[in-house]
Amino acid sequence: MTTEQGNGGETDSPVDKELILELNFIPEWARNPPVPGYFDEVRAKPDQRDRGGDRRSGGFRRRNDEGRSGGRPSSSGGGDARRRPGGDRRAAGRQGPPPERLPVRVSFIPDQNRLSVVARRIFTTKRSYPLMDLAHLFLTKPNSCHVKLEVDDSSNIQLYQCSLCRMSALSQPVLIRHITRDHLLDYFDKEETIGDPATGQFACVARCGLSKTLLGPPNHHSYAAKVQEVYSMLYPEMSLEEYKKNIEMMHDPELIEKWKEESRKQTVYHAKSGKGVEGSGLKILAAEAIMFKEVAPLLVNKTRRSTLPVEVARKIEESSLLGSVRDAWDKEGRSFMTLLFALRAAFNHMDLYLFKAGKGYFFVSATRPCPLNPEHAVDSIREVLMYLREHPGCTREDLVKGVKPGVAMDSAEAGKVLLPLSWLIEKGHIIEFFNGALAVPLQGRPQNKIRRPLRRNRRNTRKEE
Repeated sequence: MTTEQGNGGETDSPVDKELILELNFIPEWARNPPVPGYFDEVRAKPDQRDRGGDRRSGGFRRRNDEGRSGGRPSSSGGGDARRRPGGDRRAAGRQGPPPERLPVRVSFIPDQNRLSVVARRIFTTKRSYPLMDLAHLFLTKPNSCHVKLEVDDSSNIQLYQCSLCRMSALSQPVLIRHITRDHLLDYFDKEETIGDPATGQFACVARCGLSKTLLGPPNHHSYAAKVQEVYSMLYPEMSLEEYKKNIEMMHDPELIEKWKEESRKQTVYHAKSGKGVEGSGLKILAAEAIMFKEVAPLLVNKTRRSTLPVEVARKIEESSLLGSVRDAWDKEGRSFMTLLFALRAAFNHMDLYLFKAGKGYFFVSATRPCPLNPEHAVDSIREVLMYLREHPGCTREDLVKGVKPGVAMDSAEAGKVLLPLSWLIEKGHIIEFFNGALAVPLQGRPQNKIRRPLRRNRRNTRKEE
């Protein structure tokens, strides 16, 4: 066996738990690292918010040149540039200078509750799992992975984190706006009422060109408040003047009647008891004003290191910080570098064993792999070990069929073949992978590191001569 041990004994130091083995079988699924499809897969699914509209799509959203995540193309005609001949098409393909790198390190760590479930399964099944597959599992489950943000020591910027959902931002106003908007229903109950339809003559009705929400006739008293409401809810990353450029005036009588019917629905907010706020029958702007002044400043934490769920990180408001997280996510999906490092440290802390087989394929197990020479074993164990040496990767059923051909799996003869298997797996003399494949660790050559000081000694000897 090719080993790398701390002291050569049976101690359980962290170095001792990471072994380098030679296996007579490495499963095919370990040779090919899985391709993470979560990022692209989720990005295609719209995330409909409770407040209406299609504000954010799944995945880490990408902004266009105007800094918003959706809507009409800019007035410069970027949406039609690819139809133009020659130079215009090339101009459309050119991109601006790359964004300045933020002094923020982004890494990914497993959720502790999910990690405990995985560790418990490894302990109870006594099976070995490929570390790459476990990293892929955490990376593709939104509730199993967290984003860790750390400001570089040489930088003077700060992170601000919401104490409710752990949303993070680079500026306090952005986070206060997030709390005001996204946690309104944590402090207020919403009530829908039906009133009388609007009266009067209306020649047109305004409509949001981005969300297609009807805003009302410009000469109606509710128009300004409705514009402010839709703007603050759906497009706070834009300026108000920029948003107003996307308002359309519709002269369709059916749309005017539709707005009259929608205007009958009134939404009011009542402060929840025990939340430290007061107010009843408030319009949304009044309720948000209370959140902005009285609640949000108390929920902001100033820090240089924050951890937040992936689902929350996907909704980061600032494009620079979101871009850093998105780029780190894309890189992590190719290498699993930071997540593998976090898993190795966590499994070592949980008294699980890590071993490397083949060309860098790491596995985690509850049992320390320990080769056993078949010549030193009793007949029943020797028979099992010799068969697995000659038929690596077989299952329990294959083992019974190979050792006792024609014997049923539920027979006493099959039981005798499988009887020593549990003991051999528990002692690490046989490795059982999570899919039931069996393998034995082999005796190998000693590590080459022993030879290096000998070569240095030869050079020193020549100099002395």
